[in-house]
Amino acid sequence: MRNWTFPLVAAVVFFALLAYVMWGGSAPSPEEVEAPQKEIEIITLDREDVKAVTIRWEDTPDLAISAVDGEEERTYQLTSPFERATDQERARLLFTSVAQIKASRIIAEGNDDLSEYGLDDPSGAIIVTLANGSEVTLNIGDGSPLSRQDEPDRYVKVAGEDTVYLMTGLRLAFFMAPPDKWRDPVIMRLDSDEVQMMEIRSGTSQWSVARSEDPYGWQLISPIAAPARSRVAEDTLWKMGSIRAERYESDHPTPDQLQEYGLDAPSMRIAFTKESGESHAMLVGLFADEQGGQLYVKMEGQPYVYVVNSASLGLSGLMSWSDWLATAVFAPASFRQVVSLQWETEEASHRLVRGDDHWLMELPSGDQVEVPNEEAEPAVRSALAIEASNAKEPDQPLSEYGPTQARLEVNFRPSEDVDVQTLGLDIVVTPEQTSYGLVDGYESLFVFDLDLIQILHQLSQLD
Repeated sequence: MRNWTFPLVAAVVFFALLAYVMWGGSAPSPEEVEAPQKEIEIITLDREDVKAVTIRWEDTPDLAISAVDGEEERTYQLTSPFERATDQERARLLFTSVAQIKASRIIAEGNDDLSEYGLDDPSGAIIVTLANGSEVTLNIGDGSPLSRQDEPDRYVKVAGEDTVYLMTGLRLAFFMAPPDKWRDPVIMRLDSDEVQMMEIRSGTSQWSVARSEDPYGWQLISPIAAPARSRVAEDTLWKMGSIRAERYESDHPTPDQLQEYGLDAPSMRIAFTKESGESHAMLVGLFADEQGGQLYVKMEGQPYVYVVNSASLGLSGLMSWSDWLATAVFAPASFRQVVSLQWETEEASHRLVRGDDHWLMELPSGDQVEVPNEEAEPAVRSALAIEASNAKEPDQPLSEYGPTQARLEVNFRPSEDVDVQTLGLDIVVTPEQTSYGLVDGYESLFVFDLDLIQILHQLSQLD
């Protein structure tokens, strides 16, 4: 049998020595541990006194951003290498950062030979222009050989001073971002409350919608005059008003490039008109990737081409005017908002009024009958759920479409501080049992697959 004594003893001695080295007398005392060095402020300014920032870097064009002080707030404008709207949050952070520039440590003081730091001929500079016209310049030299080469810490020095500092590459990277990073990523800033009309062309389909004073909030103007789905309109405004560029494709595209992007003959045009009459239109071209996740777009009248996420456009609501048609004719009224229903058929007229804990049915005789909530609610909800399958321009008066006629009115109060509003639907049923309806205030004829007269008869059975 093999003797394991010597290997075991050797192993014990080895681990004992290792423990001594790691945790024994060689451990430094708290006084010997150097605390992390605090960053040094090398430029301290009042941010509100900073009027412009210019960033100069090697052979690239200067990046310049100016502050514009308005009556209510300060905004920022990219002025070089091109004049564009700038990313306001990023610019605000830039002006805050240059007002308090920090370095990680001091490298040298009073050294006349700056060549060893690359500061005799700086690679770049951050130039801060103040309200009085004076400038504060931070020169940027070589990278430290002991730092990361892809994002090196660099030697810096304030012009007119003799101290050389080391600034971290991470801090410098923010200042040295390429110009495209400073552009405003929002392609079109749109206040949805200011928009009064939208005109959309998608392929061969074209339609327009406008705000309305009726309960629908929006109405189709063309190709037919009909109530529009306010949710589709508001969603479109919200998405288009905050759409951001994934990247900037071209500042001044050639005709061949516009053809390549599909913007010489855009597949879609979405125009917005404000109450002031000011108008903006976005043109949509081809997909920018094989997966269909990105699209080329540009604003009408501007040369810049952007690439956007196709999902951000909400294309599902921009393919056909029928997507905007408010087929649920009583959709503006929720069940809890309903005050009363009134309907007339060829036989009689009825009225159903909400009470505190029940409903009252007013009969043709003038009598009133209490209807329990559990019986009234399903009937009222069925009336509110009436939905058309389509709409068209009438080619004759409604009464000419058929002999059977009726009317349904829904009275509702959107909120306590708003007057009762009414949605009315005139109904006619053809001999072929097709139901047509005309919504109050609109000329277009709704087509229903439902038997509307049967729904009204069911309401009448509540008594």
